Amino acid sequence: MALSIKDRIYQETSTEGTGTLTLTNVKEGYQGFVALPNGSDTYYCITNDDNWEVGQGQYINTGVDTLARTFISSSTGALLDLKGASSVFCTYPAEKGVILNLDGNIQLPKVNARLKNITGDQVTSPVVVTEAVVVDGTAGSAGDLASLLDVYTKDEIKDIEEAQNKEIAETYLSKKDGAETYLSKSDGAETYLSKKDGGTITGNVIINRPRRDVNQNSFEIKGRVDGVDNTVLLKDYQYAIDSEEVTDAIQYFGGQIGERSIMNKGQIRDLVDGEIDEAVKEFKERHTLSNNTNTMKHVNATKALSSLEFGTSNATISAGNSYYLNQLYDNENNPVSVKDYKPTSNSMFEIWLGDKLQLRTTVKFWQESTVNANQRKFNPSGNAPSIAVSGSFDDSARYTVILTNVEKV
Repeated sequence: MALSIKDRIYQETSTEGTGTLTLTNVKEGYQGFVALPNGSDTYYCITNDDNWEVGQGQYINTGVDTLARTFISSSTGALLDLKGASSVFCTYPAEKGVILNLDGNIQLPKVNARLKNITGDQVTSPVVVTEAVVVDGTAGSAGDLASLLDVYTKDEIKDIEEAQNKEIAETYLSKKDGAETYLSKSDGAETYLSKKDGGTITGNVIINRPRRDVNQNSFEIKGRVDGVDNTVLLKDYQYAIDSEEVTDAIQYFGGQIGERSIMNKGQIRDLVDGEIDEAVKEFKERHTLSNNTNTMKHVNATKALSSLEFGTSNATISAGNSYYLNQLYDNENNPVSVKDYKPTSNSMFEIWLGDKLQLRTTVKFWQESTVNANQRKFNPSGNAPSIAVSGSFDDSARYTVILTNVEKV
């Protein structure tokens, strides 16, 4: 309930302590707190011997007069701890007073003012410090208050707000049906995320254009494509309502192919096809050389090799041995000299005895033999995958020798 104060209210109390007062006798020549509306707040003063207390309290009458206590000031700096009989009367605390200064001004430095009407002939040198001032009313004889205070009237604020809303609706994101945020048209022709002459959009932007009877785009990102500015770089593609397609698409029209670039199907096809063509070309240029199955004899490599011989530095079947070749056959079963070929990083050398693999290893140190210029000497790499059975070559046996993934010199 609102604050209520009345003149000449004075009662006695025998309440002790710091709690709510129970009011008793009304002093002669005064009225009791019952003159106040029941439940109202009021300012009071208590005197107890030489001590005093000023505060704010709620007066309640339920058959017994009571007054709650809230401290404002006192002779002790706190609520009085009452002893014996005390006097209580309505007062008006000095710090709550509105006082006409000696200079003729009224100052309210720490409070808010709620005024029903202001009547006056003029406002001189106004200084208004506030978060918001809304002036509404009719003009007086010396001019309206808003002009004197140099502030906007309520109607002017409304007009400015409507103008700002119109600008936002025409140049920025606007609301449709109060639900989702849509892009609005800037000049009636194209749709922009921000002002046509530039700007920045921050936060979450949702583009959710309803599907139509025809295929459509709901956004486009333009840029420089193939040296031409203002060209579509990226856009979405929404299929029509009756389309059998169940998923829309994002279309990319740029030509850049990089680690982080978007690529379309055509670019991927060109890129993959190019790599496949290169791989096929490289594969076609690789050759596998071998002898007719089980026709090659092992010999010591201290002499020139015949077309049906392969040699080693010693008879041990080992990835640490040195091997010598002279002549093998190509894929079309034509005899070829191994000096006309060279190994690649994927070349493999194999020796078979019947259907039993004796040695498989990669090739390193491919070089001309010191025994015969037509022969080639090499060493197995000794790296995985390397397979070598335990034992020695049988000079009376016949082996199959295979050299894969070699290139023509």
